[in-house]
Amino acid sequence: MTIVPSLKAALVEGSTAAAASAIQVSTTTAEHRQAPIISRITIRGTDIFDLETNVALNKFPYRTINWLHIQTREEVIRRELEFKVGDRLDAFLISETERNLRALSFVRAARIARFPQPDGTVALVVHVQDAWTTEPFLNLGGLNRIDTTTFGFQEKNVLGFGKNLEFQYESGPGSTKREYDYSDPRLLGSHWQFSAQSVKQTSGDDTNFTLERPFYSADTRYSLRGYKESANTIFPDFDNNVKVSEFEQHKHIGDVFGGIKVGGGRDVVNHAGLGYRSETERYARDSQSDPTRQIPADQDLETIYTNLETTHNHFIEATRLEKMTRIEDLNLGPSILLSPGVSPKLFTSNQTGDALTASYDESFLFKNDDLFSTHLGYSGRNEFNAPENQKYQIQGKYYWRRMDSNVLVINTRAEWGDKLDSDNLVMLGRENGLRGFKTNNFVGNKSGLLNIEDRMFFVDDVFNLLSFGGAVFYDAGTTWSQGRPVALSQVKSDVGAGLRFGLTRSSNELIVRLDFVYRLQREFSTDPHFVVAFGTGQAF
Repeated sequence: MTIVPSLKAALVEGSTAAAASAIQVSTTTAEHRQAPIISRITIRGTDIFDLETNVALNKFPYRTINWLHIQTREEVIRRELEFKVGDRLDAFLISETERNLRALSFVRAARIARFPQPDGTVALVVHVQDAWTTEPFLNLGGLNRIDTTTFGFQEKNVLGFGKNLEFQYESGPGSTKREYDYSDPRLLGSHWQFSAQSVKQTSGDDTNFTLERPFYSADTRYSLRGYKESANTIFPDFDNNVKVSEFEQHKHIGDVFGGIKVGGGRDVVNHAGLGYRSETERYARDSQSDPTRQIPADQDLETIYTNLETTHNHFIEATRLEKMTRIEDLNLGPSILLSPGVSPKLFTSNQTGDALTASYDESFLFKNDDLFSTHLGYSGRNEFNAPENQKYQIQGKYYWRRMDSNVLVINTRAEWGDKLDSDNLVMLGRENGLRGFKTNNFVGNKSGLLNIEDRMFFVDDVFNLLSFGGAVFYDAGTTWSQGRPVALSQVKSDVGAGLRFGLTRSSNELIVRLDFVYRLQREFSTDPHFVVAFGTGQAF
């Protein structure tokens, strides 16, 4: 992992002279009054390949890739700026705008250079480089053989306006899935965001809509959100990791929320809000249900809840955490969320119930650039004075920077629940920690997980398209059901090595994994020890 200085360069691929001429401005109130006035703001947007700065790229295939790509429109970048001509220069808003720009899926790099003018004002140049956002994709997954195929199309910057459109089709053992997604991060040019999703699969269907005005900056005074979801799902019923039955769930959710910023702080930002959530769940047997096993009881939950959140803004820029070359903005925090709720008898026609969601996140940066990230979480409800659907989670992730080209990552996670709902069970498998086993292979109410991965970075940005790396790893974990003791014989583990390919010009720098895995324990004696696992993104 490498920590990137905040003014390392005016542009990741551009001029360093601009960074050298950058001026430092204090964000204290007294000094802010003396800060120079912004007299001009220039947007310098570059395509996927900056052919002006790097003339060596002015040839095939780079010119062709740029020609095929619709560049982000200037007004899309300009509306993200948290300052305007006539404002006094504010270093906090400069940094926050850079982070917001880099968080956009269609932006590969963003820097804001500051140039002092002879009249005492300052001119700003906003450097933004596009990422490749038109992504037809084909993902092949499996162990030893390809048993899951996903293909589709995603455009994360429709016609350069910053909107997202996606379709995907997935086929796996005994199941198919079709998903349609649309999102607009700036509805009609405002700060409102809209998203819609429709999923149709063998186990059911799900449709949801969200309309939200988020806290898009530390100075944002209010937030509003509305959410609607309808889902019909067939859930398997497990007993000690073995499917013994199934049942149908029909769920409808509605949620509205409004929040405000409390106080005027930037280093510590406090939010408080009030919301209302309605959730209806109906359960039924189907032709594959075991008539001797109970199905969950129908539920009608109407909850009034509050959100109390405090965040310490302590951002760093880093590379080689979860990506290979892309700058990653990380807030060390801490960040604390407390969301208690109550379901009054007036709404439920039953005894008053309550609910609570809470989380604590904090990261620690050490002098040698090692990083330790922690997460504590809890969610649950209380109906008829009986706790239900309670889940606790503890996670720690340590990044040991052995050298610039080598980072050892150690991840530990423990989850345990009590009377969990059927759609909230604890799972482990290929997609959530145990890469040598099938997706969601192990199901229960409790789990323990350990991952150790030595990530090596071989070559960066080969042909300005790919980065190459590798990893050696060890995974171990297990789940167990409520009322059953855990035994060491239930722990499953694997070791192996793999290759990593970073698509440096893609949206969010997609990581492709090819892992050669040896399972130290097998679920069945007929299972092979050696497997090959495919995937995208980091394994944990």
